[in-house]
Amino acid sequence: MMDTASLAAPITLPTSKDEEWRFTPLSGLAGLSLELGDSPGLLGNADLTPYLFGHPEWPTVVVVDGRVDRAASNFAMLPGGARLLPLSQAIAEGDAVVQAHLHRHIAPDTTPFTALNTALSVDGVFLHVPANVTLATPVHVVHLATSAAAGVTIAPRTLAVIEQGATATLIETFVSLDPQGNYFTNVCAELVLGANARLEHIRVQQESTAAHHIGFTQVDQQRDSHYRSFVLQLGGKLARHNLHATLNGSNIETLLYGLYLTSGEQLIDNHTAIFHNEPNCNSWEVYKGVLADS
Repeated sequence: MMDTASLAAPITLPTSKDEEWRFTPLSGLAGLSLELGDSPGLLGNADLTPYLFGHPEWPTVVVVDGRVDRAASNFAMLPGGARLLPLSQAIAEGDAVVQAHLHRHIAPDTTPFTALNTALSVDGVFLHVPANVTLATPVHVVHLATSAAAGVTIAPRTLAVIEQGATATLIETFVSLDPQGNYFTNVCAELVLGANARLEHIRVQQESTAAHHIGFTQVDQQRDSHYRSFVLQLGGKLARHNLHATLNGSNIETLLYGLYLTSGEQLIDNHTAIFHNEPNCNSWEVYKGVLADS
């Protein structure tokens, strides 16, 4: 979606000498290719069912090895002109909302991994909820990694724009069909809330215990908006998630909740930041973990 040549400098991975990354060991990435696989794997009829939370009727986008599987997805009709599309389609159609927001909230060079995602990403999810529209059911994005992703990088991107007075729930799940799959998920999400908008955001990461996962979620909020996040981290040999919320007006509410459960030698790393750019806002953050073994 963006040519590597547009990046200001070559992408170099951080080391223990980089303050922000010195407690996130990245040596495991050395054995993986920081390039996309040739093509996504194929889904069997029963592969998706366990990850739909018993609600196949929800609007659902299935992203297989970083690319939207249209046949497996459920692009249900949304009310009030709301749109749910593969991001690649919205870009190809020259969608004005995408042009106004994509890469505007996470600059390509925010971290080496956001730069890598910007350079590699070929698909993802676009959700647009117009002003004063309420989505009665959640929108579910299911990221599935198959055996075709072994040894390579998966780099999807999500853009959700919730306009003034609109309400939505977005669920993102990250799962592996191969319980021993060794691959690298590098994902970015840009979430934009207009004035008095509300977004419930649930993020579930339960990938293979051999996989590496590094994600960056940026939330930009305007006045009177409400954002509530719940992050559940279960999988991954190494799983790191940066969640940043920027409060750009008064009377904003931002709630960040997280739960992580590990076993064996898993490392799960959550980095959060709330930027109170304007006064008279409320934020709340609670993360808890249950750690077993090493």
